[in-house]
Amino acid sequence: MQSANLTDANLSGANLSGANLSGANLSGANLSGANLSGATLVGTNLMKASIVLANIRGAVLDKCCIYGTSVWGLMLDEETKQQNLIITRPDETRDYC
Repeated sequence: MQSANLTDANLSGANLSGANLSGANLSGANLSGANLSGATLVGTNLMKASIVLANIRGAVLDKCCIYGTSVWGLMLDEETKQQNLIITRPDETRDYC
C-alpha cells in the first residue's frame, strides 16, 4: 500500500499488521481499532484521521502529518517509534504534507 491514496477510507478494525504505508494518504481515514502492529508509516498523511484504540505495537511513525488527528487509547510498546511528527496546519507544511 506504499503511496496509496486512502483518503476518507473506512479501515476500522482492519488488519494492517506489517503493512508498508509509507507515503500513503490516509487523511480523514477511520483507523479506529485497526491492527497496525509492525507497520511502517514514513511520510504518511494522517491529517484528520481517527486512530482510536488502534494497535501500533512495533510500528514506525516518522515524518507523519498528524494535524487534526484523533488519537487515544493506543496500544504501543517499547518497540513503537514515533518521531519527527508534523503537527502544524497544512498550509505550514510544504515539505511533507
